[in-house]
Amino acid sequence: MRSKCVWTFLLCLAAFAQSYTGSIGGRVIDSTGAAVPRAQVTLTEDSTNTIFKTLTNDSGDFVVSYLKPGTYHAEFASPGFKEHVETGIQLQINQQRRLDLALEVGQVSERVDVSASSAQINYVSPEIGQVVDADQLINLPELASNSRGRSPFLLAKLLPGVTSNGNTYTNINSFSFSGGRKTTNEILVDGLPTTNPSDETYTLTPSPDSIHEFKVLTTPFSAEYGHTGGGVMIATSRSGSNTFHGSAYDLFRNRILNTRDFFAATQGATKTCRTIRAAPSAGRS
Repeated sequence: MRSKCVWTFLLCLAAFAQSYTGSIGGRVIDSTGAAVPRAQVTLTEDSTNTIFKTLTNDSGDFVVSYLKPGTYHAEFASPGFKEHVETGIQLQINQQRRLDLALEVGQVSERVDVSASSAQINYVSPEIGQVVDADQLINLPELASNSRGRSPFLLAKLLPGVTSNGNTYTNINSFSFSGGRKTTNEILVDGLPTTNPSDETYTLTPSPDSIHEFKVLTTPFSAEYGHTGGGVMIATSRSGSNTFHGSAYDLFRNRILNTRDFFAATQGATKTCRTIRAAPSAGRS
């Protein structure tokens, strides 16, 4: 009975989770524009050397799904054609990356290396979304509050379509996505919701070092992202790699080290010193 309850819970959890992974797909043709079927496609993630393999179909199309964000390189091989290698393929969170290429006639032992372009127009999905990537999370200064600490999601204020309904940008619950009301945004971490169902407020403040990147989606987006009044934020946590790495963080505040406020006077207020003299006391007779 207990095992049935566990399996039911896991199935419900998997059904409720939304997709945050990406995919790489495209079409392989020859120099005449004809499709190259049964071509071997090998994707390798650079940080972990994880390999994904597939074959093109009769139309020369292929797709590899459920890929986490990161840098990949792709190898394409087919008898009678030179091996084609695409390097530096940057895949962002929830991105459907497309690679269309033409194989050159030649021996398989010959190789053509191409560096993939980072900029790409999204013609797979009509959704409007902006990404705060790993470099921005590491290099941009983050606001720290006494109650919540550093919140990487506050960097969402840098994205178009994100405003604040409050006086400050210190609370993600006061943000408005695409003109929606505050506390109506859905925030997902690794595909799971992190909002309080009672008042729709965001309750988790992850460490900036634990988030790889996040993306804010505004309408129109897929029907799988419901439960939102304006937009949805999807985030993915960092994963390990084959190289040893780490980080350390310390926050120290002191008024002596703080810079002068921009709106403060250039010189401090002049202090007046008033001398008070005591009256001479009368002598005794």
